[in-house]
Amino acid sequence: MNWDVEDYRNRGEPPAWMEWTPISSIAYLVQWFMYIWLVPFALGLALTPMGILFTTVLLDWFQYRRAISNGHY
Repeated sequence: MNWDVEDYRNRGEPPAWMEWTPISSIAYLVQWFMYIWLVPFALGLALTPMGILFTTVLLDWFQYRRAISNGHY
């Protein structure tokens, strides 16, 4: 085994979605701003407060699933 390169420790269970925090908060905020404000503005749309809430929840869930599948946790 090459102890300097590979980590063989048990990672444990990933956090639940409601307990999850992103690793890079700057990237999270940039993506949130882009998907909530820039993309609808570029398409000529305006989101309602309820639309912003639903889009934020959906975006957060997709980012959580991507972080778990990439092995960040």
